[in-house]
Amino acid sequence: MGRYSYKGALHKLITYAKDNGVKKIDINYNDFSYIKFDDIGKPNKIMIESGKSYEIKVYLLLHELGHCKLRANWDIFTENLPYLADVEYYNDKKMKKTINYLVSCVEEEFKAWDFGYQLGNELGIRINKDKWNNLKYECLMSYINYYSNV
Repeated sequence: MGRYSYKGALHKLITYAKDNGVKKIDINYNDFSYIKFDDIGKPNKIMIESGKSYEIKVYLLLHELGHCKLRANWDIFTENLPYLADVEYYNDKKMKKTINYLVSCVEEEFKAWDFGYQLGNELGIRINKDKWNNLKYECLMSYINYYSNV
């Protein structure tokens, strides 16, 4: 078995993202990685932080694409994360200040990691489970810290 190309995997994921409606992808963003949606379930852009190895960028992009998979079918998204779906649908600023919303945001982050991992497997992308989990735990802790201080 030869050396695996995470650079090739990253390009495969960028193509996948564009084929699934993501309009802009930047893999050298100068801040934390994130995804932005135009409308409910319609991804607009994905920004992946710079200064990371191709392997870590692949994992970050898989996570962001996990959000896309979660929101691809709004009825299922509403079933899985009802409070978050209501807040997103109505764009209710008061609801965004509630514990229900903040916890739902953290829950979505957990689910996006799971969906991203599944997507990676579906696309035949090699995932080092230890590196994946270390990144996942580091990111989840940062989400927990962020949402607990909002």
